[in-house]
Amino acid sequence: MAKLSRRERETIARERLLRLLARHGVATMRIIEQKISDAGPFNQRINPHILTMVRNDLIDEGEVRRFHHAGTTWYRLAGDDAARRARGQNEDGFEPEPDPDDYPDF
Repeated sequence: MAKLSRRERETIARERLLRLLARHGVATMRIIEQKISDAGPFNQRINPHILTMVRNDLIDEGEVRRFHHAGTTWYRLAGDDAARRARGQNEDGFEPEPDPDDYPDF
């Protein structure tokens, strides 16, 4: 099998990261690395340094949001609705942090 170019690896990382967050709702970077760097089809495993760069690009582009809870950094899709996030987070055993975008300006 031919070696993937840097651009191809970035594209795979982007697709897998967005798909993972869509499926799980929220995830820590450790979970993201376990699912994308350590598991899955061998030709789609992405090195953590590329995954981190792609994650930061997605945050800068506004597609992924970062938030902190209980001393841990979590990631979610920017377009994910508050009700789904609340259900997913409560299933994991903690209360969701309020997101300023979920409240109208008064």
